[in-house]
Amino acid sequence: MTPRTKAWLEITRASNLPTVLGGALVTLTAVESMRWQFFVNAMSGAWSPLITLTGAIALFYMAGFILNDVFDRTIDREERPGRPIPSGRIAAQTAVKVAVVMVTAGLLLVADADQLLGTGDLPRGIPTGLAAAVLLVILIVLYNRSHLTSSWTVFLMGGCRAMVYVTCLLAAAESTSTLAVEWDRYTSLNGMVYWPFLPFIIGIFLYVAGFSRIARGEVADPGNERFCYQCGFPCPTDATTCSECGIGFDADRLERSSRPPMKRSLENLCLASTFLPSALLLLLGCYWFAENVYFARSITNDEFWTYFAPIMTNILASIVVALLTIGWLIVATMRYRSDRTRPTRSILMWIAAFPLIDANLAVHMQLPLWTSLACLGLFFVTVWGHRRIAGT
Repeated sequence: MTPRTKAWLEITRASNLPTVLGGALVTLTAVESMRWQFFVNAMSGAWSPLITLTGAIALFYMAGFILNDVFDRTIDREERPGRPIPSGRIAAQTAVKVAVVMVTAGLLLVADADQLLGTGDLPRGIPTGLAAAVLLVILIVLYNRSHLTSSWTVFLMGGCRAMVYVTCLLAAAESTSTLAVEWDRYTSLNGMVYWPFLPFIIGIFLYVAGFSRIARGEVADPGNERFCYQCGFPCPTDATTCSECGIGFDADRLERSSRPPMKRSLENLCLASTFLPSALLLLLGCYWFAENVYFARSITNDEFWTYFAPIMTNILASIVVALLTIGWLIVATMRYRSDRTRPTRSILMWIAAFPLIDANLAVHMQLPLWTSLACLGLFFVTVWGHRRIAGT
């Protein structure tokens, strides 16, 4: 790998890219499964929405990280001089041009999926997919432009991730009216298939906002001020115990505690938010399992094995995947609480958990097996990539 290539992999956070592809894959496969087709007929000459929109989301994601380094280049010169722009490996002007090209290409791909570029049938009316993509780009720029000014900008970051699902959902559907009909069909609590996208997207929004708020303490503030990493009380750099809570200091941890720790109430709220999407799917899976057991009591064994057994098997699988995901998140939480001055390792685990959560969603929605397996593969690729390219 050449130094130039490595610089571009670092500035685009390439190791994180699989985490966003899983969400696009599950959303697009779910929409396509409504029409019982997973790819556009090759004879039509059109690209599959699966390929087109996944590529667009990847371009938006990488462009967002490039812009993050562009806007942060001044502070990076002090705190992270090894980053591609402050180290001189990539010029800021070049980075901006590449980001603009990526965003433009991504919007054109979404417009193509929305049938606005002369591919496929006539335009489907209001280009909701393209409108969602434009909103996604606006959120990306707003976050990168203002994330250093306020901790509230973590909700912009959450909005960016949530809009990935919304963009794919709106751009891949045949029309908004068709999507509304299918939405009504799949949200029925008496149906056999659940369409949990709205609560799931809200859960993802809060999930990202929660660990992003914790991540704001990842980089130390410049200066010599130190804080007790237990209670947050200011203390001298040569102190051995905290004069407020009496804890004995570990010298290395005290050196890293240049930010006061979060209030415990806020910290607990942020940590709880990291379990929302998985807990939601686990509860829904348990609900469907109990409901099917209830219905199974009133039918014969032959009817049960014909209609309910495959469904209950899938529900049990979704419960197992949800428990595995929650186990991964519990380890991330325990690592963070064991040393709050080293949040990076937990942040990487929360980032890597996205494909696990998406795999759980795919199983829960009874999507083809390859969808869940692909998400699990993306999870392992992310963990492997984090060992080679910094993900945060």
